[in-house]
Amino acid sequence: MDEDTFKLVQRAQKGDKEAYGAIYELYQKKIYRFSYYMIQNQELAEDITQNTFIKAWRALPSFSLNKNGTIQAYLFKIARNLTIDYQRKKKEVSLEVIEDMMPSDENLEEIVARREEQEMVARALKSLDGEER
Repeated sequence: MDEDTFKLVQRAQKGDKEAYGAIYELYQKKIYRFSYYMIQNQELAEDITQNTFIKAWRALPSFSLNKNGTIQAYLFKIARNLTIDYQRKKKEVSLEVIEDMMPSDENLEEIVARREEQEMVARALKSLDGEER
């Protein structure tokens, strides 16, 4: 982490909102591009980016400040975790929707009975002469 960014993080950890705003300006586009690449949806990437910075702000006092660990890596880790959480929730919702769309056993029996009846009527119609139809 360069010296300027190191100082910004120190100030932000002490509650300096302007310093955190500067951190936001430095990394917002990078985090957005990363989120968009992962999600392929503009609105969701914006939400993930916003939530990344909110989560980072709340956790900033406990951020281990050293020159080897970077705020950028910290932000990307948060964004990655939020993206994974979103994808996990999306799969859960998709499964729920599929389950809701599945016919119940009773409906399935009705569908099968109706198809059998339609096939029987179609066979009966085929067996009739043209004048009888």
